[in-house]
Amino acid sequence: MEWQSKIRTGLLVVLGLTGMISLSQAGTFAQAPEDSALPSTSESACRTEQTADLPPVPFRFSGSNMGRSLMTSGPNEPVRQIHLMPAENHAAFLEKSGETAFILSLLLPGQGQRYGERSTRGAIYTAIDISLWSGLFFTRMNYLDGRDRYRSYARQHAGVNGTQTHDFYVDIGNYNSRDEFNAARRAQRSYDTQYDRPETFWQWDTSDNRRHFKDMRINADRNKNYVWYMVGGLILNRVVSAIDAATGLSIRQKDIREQSVSVGMTPEWDGVAVTYSRNF
Repeated sequence: MEWQSKIRTGLLVVLGLTGMISLSQAGTFAQAPEDSALPSTSESACRTEQTADLPPVPFRFSGSNMGRSLMTSGPNEPVRQIHLMPAENHAAFLEKSGETAFILSLLLPGQGQRYGERSTRGAIYTAIDISLWSGLFFTRMNYLDGRDRYRSYARQHAGVNGTQTHDFYVDIGNYNSRDEFNAARRAQRSYDTQYDRPETFWQWDTSDNRRHFKDMRINADRNKNYVWYMVGGLILNRVVSAIDAATGLSIRQKDIREQSVSVGMTPEWDGVAVTYSRNF
């Protein structure tokens, strides 16, 4: 029976130890959320030390309008801001001359805009120039054709000899004959404006033909005025295009020079804060 008493005693000991272990584990798990929310002193000190030892950014980047340079900062001077100026491919553009753009567009509208890298705007000025040249060609052809036709009509129906001045053709369109015209001038006491040379003779066969001739002459003169309008348009287009090319290039160069991009880097306890801004 002695051995049975020893077995009971052993079982009681085992059960007691098991219960103690269970109670210990339950208390630990119950306190775990509170303990996990607060790091230990050693962990906090380690994190602070690591953050304080973050190495500074080992360079400083700056630039100018015509290029960029790289400078090394000291070990205790972290980079706070980085400035990015216009790229190198803008350097050639910034060296372009407004006077050159002005002259190019004065010679060929739109060429100065293409020189200033505004091809679409340049194409508009060139298209206007081509249209004006086309209009000049056709209106001049119409004028010359109309002039030849009314001169030929006057020879056929009024007996006009040779080619006369423009004022002569205006007068024969208003009077049926030279005698009628000279009589009107004498009535106005304008004796020096009479036609008395043989080559200035005319006599219309009908008044209707005279009026038709007058309409032909007016239409031809209108086309002549259109020719001058086209010439004026060509000159004006060149002046406007030249001014636009020079001022447009200057404005774009100014915008590029004033353009800046900045990136700020500020050390934080838990990392590095980066900010980006761009000004135009």
